[in-house]
Amino acid sequence: MQLYKVLIILWFLTTRAISYGVNSYIVLLNLQVSPPYTSKIDVYISQPNKIIATFANTSMEPVEVYVLGSIQSEGGINVFTDPDHRMDPPLTLLPGVPYTLNRFNLEQVFDEDHLQCQGITINEVLYGNGLPEDYYTICMQAFDYATGEPLSAESPQGCSNTFFVTDLEAPVFLSPADGTEFEPSTPQNIIFSWTRPPGSPANTMFNFKIVEVLPSDRNINDAMKTATHPVFLEATVSITSYLLGPAEPMLTEGKTYACMVTAYDPSGQAVFRNQGESGVISFSYRKTEEDEK
Repeated sequence: MQLYKVLIILWFLTTRAISYGVNSYIVLLNLQVSPPYTSKIDVYISQPNKIIATFANTSMEPVEVYVLGSIQSEGGINVFTDPDHRMDPPLTLLPGVPYTLNRFNLEQVFDEDHLQCQGITINEVLYGNGLPEDYYTICMQAFDYATGEPLSAESPQGCSNTFFVTDLEAPVFLSPADGTEFEPSTPQNIIFSWTRPPGSPANTMFNFKIVEVLPSDRNINDAMKTATHPVFLEATVSITSYLLGPAEPMLTEGKTYACMVTAYDPSGQAVFRNQGESGVISFSYRKTEEDEK
């Protein structure tokens, strides 16, 4: 604990010296964002230590402040607090005592009722896929609660490390290979398997679907997209394989089928490319030419 206090004091002195080389702002800010980086803004707010924003009052008197924040991308996306919004109650910063924003503070800074956007709509941010793939920084600035005067430096001094937001890959079929011909057997026994997208959360689920291709030479993507319900088979599993055994619907000899798997996060926090849909593959259930001889 004593070492921690010494390090904090050194950080104050070092940062204050740098700050006074530029201006005389009395509030200093250190802001870090920790991985993994997600497109969902609410994750940064709700998860402990995702955003670590520490303010330090270098004056001799307590100050009451409100904080405005922004999330900016290199491509021009900007999600920011309404400049007229003041968090309630204000933050009281004591002289020489560091204050780290907690979840309640962060929820006020990035209150969805007081967010404005440039380059993206608020619906896309809050209810769609969230932030698009790009490099981002999170910035904050403290203002005097009574006068609105800025007490800490503006961007880029009040900004975090730059981090890259990327969507997760969709799953890819491992087996069977596209176009495989299965020989009819009793009992029916075919195993389908696919990859787990790297970085996907532990609670990721997979929707596995098989449809019949009619006619058999039809484009398999069209067959999958326009299949009517009920489809031949549809199941949701937490593992990366599915056994089409004797307890499942029986394949018909001579028919061609298309299948697809879709990954999704039940919590809605992870975003997958292509809506989590794998490519569509086909297989047929018929005797080979050698079997027919």
